[in-house]
Amino acid sequence: MKFFVAIENKEKLIKEVSESFGLDNEICKNKDKADILIYKEHNYIICKYTNSEIFKEKIESDLIFKPSILAIKRVLYRCLKYITNKDLKWGILNGIRPGKIVLKLLSLNKNFDEIERYFLETLLVDQNKIDILMEVIKKEIEINKKLKNFSVYIHIPVCPTKCSYCSFYSIPLDKNDFDFDKYGQKICDEIDLTFQSFAKLKVDSIYFGGGTPSCLPVEQIDNIFLKLRDKLIIDNNTEISFEAGRPDQINENLLECLKKNGVNRISLNTQTINNETLVKIGRKHNFKDFIDAFKMIKRYNFDSVNTDLIYGLPGENIDDFNKSIKTIVDLNFENITLHALSLKTGSELKNKNKSNLYQYNWDMVDVYSMLKENGYFPYYLYRQKRSVGNLENIGFSKKGKECIYNSVMIEEMQSVFAFGAGGVSKYIDISKNDFIRVEQPKAIEKYYLKMTEITEEKRKLLEKL
Repeated sequence: MKFFVAIENKEKLIKEVSESFGLDNEICKNKDKADILIYKEHNYIICKYTNSEIFKEKIESDLIFKPSILAIKRVLYRCLKYITNKDLKWGILNGIRPGKIVLKLLSLNKNFDEIERYFLETLLVDQNKIDILMEVIKKEIEINKKLKNFSVYIHIPVCPTKCSYCSFYSIPLDKNDFDFDKYGQKICDEIDLTFQSFAKLKVDSIYFGGGTPSCLPVEQIDNIFLKLRDKLIIDNNTEISFEAGRPDQINENLLECLKKNGVNRISLNTQTINNETLVKIGRKHNFKDFIDAFKMIKRYNFDSVNTDLIYGLPGENIDDFNKSIKTIVDLNFENITLHALSLKTGSELKNKNKSNLYQYNWDMVDVYSMLKENGYFPYYLYRQKRSVGNLENIGFSKKGKECIYNSVMIEEMQSVFAFGAGGVSKYIDISKNDFIRVEQPKAIEKYYLKMTEITEEKRKLLEKL
């Protein structure tokens, strides 16, 4: 689809909207060669398709979007819906955190009925999506009311292999050497430098993520926990999550280490129960390995066990996914997180473009209903660009088993201090609309070199708590 855009600096926005419909797009400079013309006329945004169909939207003030942005999104959505005959479940929204719009409107004293009407009539969001988003936000508000402190994130940027759908910076160990002892020590040093001279601070949640944190030797995991307990107040109410990840990484030594160090939430991720798909996406385990690892984990009586599933994986359809989700429900996990496959820039899948990404027959309504019938309720939600059916990633949990870190991180409701290469710390004071990010280098050696500078920046954020 070729676009001629006669509105300054709006080309990126046009591309984002057209990608949501699964369209290849090109911004051309010759309007005679364009399929769609987009321009401003008086107080309207006009979208003209091949000199025949004309759509227009009035530029009006809005509580969330700049008036011209909203008008462009709405008029282009209507035009592309006409061309493709596709009705996107999330309407004109293509941002990561739709929940933040709800929270913003609540802060402006809008009630839930008014917010639902805004999503339906202005943002053109499907009623089913509105219902589940409101349910999630109400749960997140309930969780946030109990929190008084901050969270800590530990990043381990290594994986056994690189999955075909992944674009996160990680070092695949099948192709690279990695000095675990040095990296573990550097994280301890970073924690030490960040919190030195501060009185012990209480932390609400700690999350080990990656990458695949279970690649880290147990000696280094022990050392990091020792340092955290030396600098922070960690008690029985502190949520400690560990992204153990792949079944082939699980062993008794790891689980003993995690249990000893107070981990109360662990993730074991298979992504699918289909062995053929696991091979396609670069996994070295099969479904039996997953079951064996799950049984081993259950013997250690962690308070909550999560698993991730991805819908839209290459070669899979909704029936395949339904088999996966029913199997996981029968296993009685406390948390189940569902991810829409996303063609992420830099991933092997995106480069090869091998995916059923834009099959718009994906509809998760029945899946969500089945989860609720089995005692699971949604508690956090976010979205990614170029995702299956333009849908969402969503976490479900049994009552009282919600992951605190996931909730506050997605909606940015609480300050988070991150440690390790590629970590992002955030100071957040919602009452003052104060938001500060500190991004750490992803490259390992640069992370080592910049540590003093990084910790000084984070210490300034700690002073604001």
